[in-house]
Amino acid sequence: MSAGVTRPGRSAAICAGGAAVGAAMLAWGVATMAAVEGETPRTALAVGLGLFLVLTCPLLLLNFLWAARIVARLRRGDGVIARWTVGAEVLDQFRDDERRRVAAGDDNDWRTPRTSPAAGVEVIFAEDAVLVGDTLFGLASTGIAHVRAVETLADSPLTLRFETAMTAVEGAGRNGSIVTRFGSLRIPVAPGANEALRRVVGHYRLVLAGERLVKPGFWKLRIRVGLGVAIASAFAAAAGFGMNALGIDGVVPLALAVVGVITGAGGLVLAAIAARFARRQRSGW
Repeated sequence: MSAGVTRPGRSAAICAGGAAVGAAMLAWGVATMAAVEGETPRTALAVGLGLFLVLTCPLLLLNFLWAARIVARLRRGDGVIARWTVGAEVLDQFRDDERRRVAAGDDNDWRTPRTSPAAGVEVIFAEDAVLVGDTLFGLASTGIAHVRAVETLADSPLTLRFETAMTAVEGAGRNGSIVTRFGSLRIPVAPGANEALRRVVGHYRLVLAGERLVKPGFWKLRIRVGLGVAIASAFAAAAGFGMNALGIDGVVPLALAVVGVITGAGGLVLAAIAARFARRQRSGW
């Protein structure tokens, strides 16, 4: 499904830098076009790439900041439903089992460390996520990346397995399609952590059955945000087309029209997808 998010603070810093570079490129391109009263290949590249970075990097930045906040909360113990530490010896045994599974074509979303840390690997569960060492995995029952089932594998060591799924668009145009790829997230269980394991399995089975809702307002907020973005974008696009109808030329009317139409469509898509995920959260698998 997903490799998870490793060290989200570092990724957030990279995205912040990308947004700053994009803004600088966009400003330089627009200023140069105004100075030469026309467009050149260099200004076109700067404006296009700068606009792309300005639109995408802030969204990625928010995602990584959100992940970094969750990691910090879990390490403080906030919202933790269970935790255990897998010792180096147990992790070595788990790695041997993983080699056999991967050789048989059953990959693991979590990449087992090549060498076991002397202090072991800490596993911390929240109601919709798990932090395994330095990597955070979302365990929501709905969304683009989600889980569909949970079970224990009677191996040595005992292993907790989540069936994971990732929905994505493959291809473009008429050849494009929406596909869902399935995977496994396997996590070793420390000896003596049976009670913690029971809490985790019991919680996630209720969540996946739709009998326990985690953050029920999550998708409702995204529906409102999507509709709000669509409305604001509609006004921006209308302003851009109106300025053009009045004979006002330049970058501003064009940017308002193009960005307004694109972001407006994106807002409607976001609202529709969020509504679908909200229904799935209530119905269960």
